[in-house]
Amino acid sequence: MRPSILKLLHPDIIVEMLDMAYRLEDWDKMLNTSGILYSYAQCIYEERQYHKAKGLPVPLVDTQRPLVYYFGFSHLMQGIAYQKQRKYDEARETIYRYAELGWMEDLGVEGEAIAEEFRGLACVNLYIVEILSGRTEFLEGYTQFLQDNPEELLPGLGTIVQAAVQ
Repeated sequence: MRPSILKLLHPDIIVEMLDMAYRLEDWDKMLNTSGILYSYAQCIYEERQYHKAKGLPVPLVDTQRPLVYYFGFSHLMQGIAYQKQRKYDEARETIYRYAELGWMEDLGVEGEAIAEEFRGLACVNLYIVEILSGRTEFLEGYTQFLQDNPEELLPGLGTIVQAAVQ
């Protein structure tokens, strides 16, 4: 998508579209829409970096969340879609992308907290992908996570059962 068109998009609407595609279990739509959200975030980030390098005022973009959130969320949703399609290698690769978002400059306190949250999600989602792909050696770490986070117990048991059935 062309950068001029990307800047006209509103990322929070794209986030809502991704949530809706998830609820409808439309994995192809999630992959497509997460690619659009990533392209948007990349375009805005590159524009900011260009303006900083040239010593120009950095353009402000009206978003509900810091830019790091859109990078992380686009990768998170892409990884979930790949996982649901049983494309575990692609899911794993995508998880590594949102596991470390600290490469972004000028994150600030809120951006650092968001990057840390995605790092935690990546750890859990990597357990899930590894278990679903048949790597049972990750079960012990995952069960420890489930013991420490009882609110995740039901979905976690579903993952373990799904892996056993596969």
